[in-house]
Amino acid sequence: MESLVRGIASLRVEAQSQLIWYNNCDYELFCIGDEWQDKVFTNERIAKGSLIGMLEGTLVNTRALVQDKYCVWLSDYELLDCRSTPRCILSMVREGFYEGIDANCKMGVSYMGEGVCAYVYAVRDIEAGEELFMDKEFY
Repeated sequence: MESLVRGIASLRVEAQSQLIWYNNCDYELFCIGDEWQDKVFTNERIAKGSLIGMLEGTLVNTRALVQDKYCVWLSDYELLDCRSTPRCILSMVREGFYEGIDANCKMGVSYMGEGVCAYVYAVRDIEAGEELFMDKEFY
């Protein structure tokens, strides 16, 4: 009985550790990561110009400098805070500029009244198995 309880407890820990991110896209994406960096890949081909998905998080108006790999700056004073888990998989896409790699997708920002919409789209064909690298539209 004790080994069964330990087995169930370890399954719960594994299940909880897998709830770090979620995929809210129409494409089959997956993430491989550790405490230093995350890498997001696609399991299917994404055509140039296709909308990959929407970034989800909490909109924060701030003048404070926030340095976190899960905070996405939308303007000089607005950021999308994606630190809470499970987090949107698109917030985990690495920026190509810092890696010295040409981006295969870009982030765009649209303002609609009081709201904001941050989205990611393909700037070239992205093949199955390829890692996503993002550039931000407003840079």
